[in-house]
Amino acid sequence: MRSQLHKITAAAAILSLAAVATPALAYIGPGSGISVIGSLLGLLATVLIAVGAIALFPFRRMLKKKNEEQAAAPVAEPAQAQETQPVAAVEEVDVEAR
Repeated sequence: MRSQLHKITAAAAILSLAAVATPALAYIGPGSGISVIGSLLGLLATVLIAVGAIALFPFRRMLKKKNEEQAAAPVAEPAQAQETQPVAAVEEVDVEAR
């Protein structure tokens, strides 16, 4: 009960301080804004790459195992070369006659 009272009191104090706070009226130049945007985009890219790597790990492992199994499989000897029969000459057909 006592800890709940402390939490409620802390929340009320934070809300009342936020309600009476005055704006800083400070100017932030474009350079710092671009820096913040660049940092946030870098952080977002890092998180997306990390999540993608974790998500793709099982598929990469499965492909690696499959490739190892194919490499370990015995290689069959190639069949003896069979002589190919020459293709019969195709009759020339006069398209205009039809």
